[in-house]
Amino acid sequence: MVLTRSWLETVISQTLETVNLARERKLFLMEAVWSRCSPLYQTLRDEIASGTVGEVVSVEACFGYDARDAPRITQKELGGGATLDIGIYCIQFANWVFGETPQKVTSSGHLNKQGVDMSAGIILLYSNNRIAHLYYSTVVPMKSHGIVYGKEGTIKVECLQCPTDMWIGEKHIEIPNPPSAESFNFCGSAGLAYEAEHVRQCLTQGLLESPLVPLSESINLAKTMEEALEKLGVTY
Repeated sequence: MVLTRSWLETVISQTLETVNLARERKLFLMEAVWSRCSPLYQTLRDEIASGTVGEVVSVEACFGYDARDAPRITQKELGGGATLDIGIYCIQFANWVFGETPQKVTSSGHLNKQGVDMSAGIILLYSNNRIAHLYYSTVVPMKSHGIVYGKEGTIKVECLQCPTDMWIGEKHIEIPNPPSAESFNFCGSAGLAYEAEHVRQCLTQGLLESPLVPLSESINLAKTMEEALEKLGVTY
């Protein structure tokens, strides 16, 4: 059983190699996109499917914090960069809402002296004229959120990487993280318990991949990030 961090590998070729090895050896493998295990993510998808906000045509996502002094972000040899660290949360959110992979990727941003991206903006085009605008930064703190725009209303998710609060217009939905007596270094870390429980259920059922983060989705996320990074001028 392998639960990796939330980017499986730095380049698509490595992602494919890892996925193929897991499939060949019949090992459970899951990319730790822990956001997908939050109950609020399923509530979001249920609300969209029920037509609460009508046809969804646009998604907005934003995430940022100051990591200018963190070597794992600033150094290329450590797999640094904003896209791999937090951009993945914005991209996976858009994919989750639209239920598919983007057809076109456009990106722009700025790099540090080591040649890794520190902040970027991405536009993703999906089928049926749907679009996602994503912005993330490891230079300045930004309020993390995701907004779903439908023809009949909007849904706002606070803290898109580990959400506990969602607004549908003026209606507030709250699903708190599990209680814990432990202290954490990062906000929302108690929500990792949802991921741990999801993995336990997968293993109990004899699954080799997660239905929330299937290996096909990890491959698609890697392809999208690599395309965005290429357009930013970042290579690993």
